[in-house]
Amino acid sequence: MNIRRWKEKWPHLDLLRDCTASSDSCWLCDDLQEWNAVLDTFLIDLHEPQPGKICLAIIPGSPSTYRNDPHDTAFLTVWLLRKHRCIETLELYESGPLKKVAVPKDVARFVTNLRHVSIEGGAPANWCRLLDAIGPIYRLESLRLVGFDVNYALAAKLDELLSANANSVRKVHIVGLFTDSRISDDLMRGISNCRNLRYLGVFCGLGPRGREGLALCLRFNTTLEKFCLNHDQDVEEAFCDFMRPNMTLKELTYWCRCDGRIQDVLRAVEKDHVLEHLAVKCAVQSLCEALTQNTCSVKFGSLEASPLEREALARTLNENNLYGRVQLNWTDYDAEGLAASLLLQPPQRLVDLELNTGDLSDASFASVCKALSSSHRVSSLKVHLSRVTPECVDSLCEALKKNVTLQHVKLVEGLGVSGGSAVRVAMGLRSNLSVWHLEMKCISVGAVEAELLKSLVLESQRLNLIDLSLKLAELTPHCMDILSRGMVENRFINSFHISFVQQGADQTAFNDALMRNSVCLNHAVRFALRRNTGKMCAEAFELFEAQTSLVARVESAAGMSETEAKAVVQAAKHFISDHYFIINQVVRDKLECLPGEGTQIDQLNPACWRHIMGYLKVADVIVQ
Repeated sequence: MNIRRWKEKWPHLDLLRDCTASSDSCWLCDDLQEWNAVLDTFLIDLHEPQPGKICLAIIPGSPSTYRNDPHDTAFLTVWLLRKHRCIETLELYESGPLKKVAVPKDVARFVTNLRHVSIEGGAPANWCRLLDAIGPIYRLESLRLVGFDVNYALAAKLDELLSANANSVRKVHIVGLFTDSRISDDLMRGISNCRNLRYLGVFCGLGPRGREGLALCLRFNTTLEKFCLNHDQDVEEAFCDFMRPNMTLKELTYWCRCDGRIQDVLRAVEKDHVLEHLAVKCAVQSLCEALTQNTCSVKFGSLEASPLEREALARTLNENNLYGRVQLNWTDYDAEGLAASLLLQPPQRLVDLELNTGDLSDASFASVCKALSSSHRVSSLKVHLSRVTPECVDSLCEALKKNVTLQHVKLVEGLGVSGGSAVRVAMGLRSNLSVWHLEMKCISVGAVEAELLKSLVLESQRLNLIDLSLKLAELTPHCMDILSRGMVENRFINSFHISFVQQGADQTAFNDALMRNSVCLNHAVRFALRRNTGKMCAEAFELFEAQTSLVARVESAAGMSETEAKAVVQAAKHFISDHYFIINQVVRDKLECLPGEGTQIDQLNPACWRHIMGYLKVADVIVQ
């Protein structure tokens, strides 16, 4: 493959232009739509998750009629990663067979600027060859591996990658059902060398050496804030040794069968006043008692209890005022206490709420939803729709309409319910002004549900992220067309992921709308951070200034806290008021009036200016 020959084939793409990556942008960020129109035929997608920082994804599920040789895909991937330092994230999914990956001669001397690598699915041999061709990675910050077909070669390659970047890696997430524990042992050896981790998630079985590696990682890591562990091996000793002196861990997920030594675990976390969230899978009653000496929030996994035990647990929670700190599978025994806790004064940090319609009667579910309508305590809501009645749908819709603190809603349809229940419930978000992330796991989505989703997309003024996962049926081309018509008119949704779409469905208009919105959001972020204070970025900022997604992206782009990001957004609003005429190119440097009677416009104080500018938008001035 020769890049100059491709230049002749795609003259509208500037293949030979050097990367201009900076803290603000790169020229490639402005041309992503044109590039993706070509790269899509190679199963490659480029998008800009943060201003000036591009993600390259080898995408799964594209129509087979558009597939090129997998070696061309690999060649282009290596060429893009080596040539463009603005590409900081690599996402790998399924792939065709690769015998060898060539390194393009014109970029062989360049080193990639990758910071984040995500590998999902099979084809471990392909990923080994691709990583070899990509070359050394020196500043890796995160590694995500979700694979059930990892071989020794890939495990060794990732061990080498983690060890080489031990000082810079901040986040590692491993999920797998590995056939041989030696694979996870190799991965843990690399992880154990990373001493500056902030997040570690291990969801796989560990052999003896793997447990030793985990213990080593926990004992010597002084920066870990979130730790997730899920397997059935004996690691309580290492865990307890880690917890006793720990002063940084804020969130712990501990899905382990450890009934025999649960008291050791309880003693380790009992007096920890830094830990904010704890999720466990055993010894529920004992842990509830330990909570009286601890201030963290706790989420329980599967809970097996007789009706009498469940009733006794509800009394314990109520007597100790624990409903505001505990999450479990709520039943009718909990309805009264749970509803009352939702109406209490909100804590400093909002909580998550998870409900299952199959565990609550219509009356109990309605009482909880009524409390949720006026609650100021909940930021995230997850509802399992395992039993759906018109009363349940109405109660939940009403809660979604009225609640003002919810930011994330997840609706999961059970296999026994009729398809479309989640979509009907989501209609409550059409007038909601706080929820910006919606997840739905649906049995199927037909034309009726697609029309409802279209109306949601058209009417919602706050939704920015939508994830739609289909369990039994792919989204048809007709339904895709319906959603595309809605997305073309929406300016705020910058991510709309659909798990399965039938081959032949035209997603061009849909993807173009998402790209347009994402680019506009990044322009707004550039203005908020004063990286670009031009008219185009100012107009984008005014469009997104009330959106939660703007604050969230400012946080991630600048490494700020939420409070700091909100202050930056507020300051940017004042900046527009103070520099309105300069931004609109009406005034070059400053406004000066000729002498005259009375107060001249250049003598108005900032407060007066801001009051006047509250009635104007940057877009009101049309520059010829």
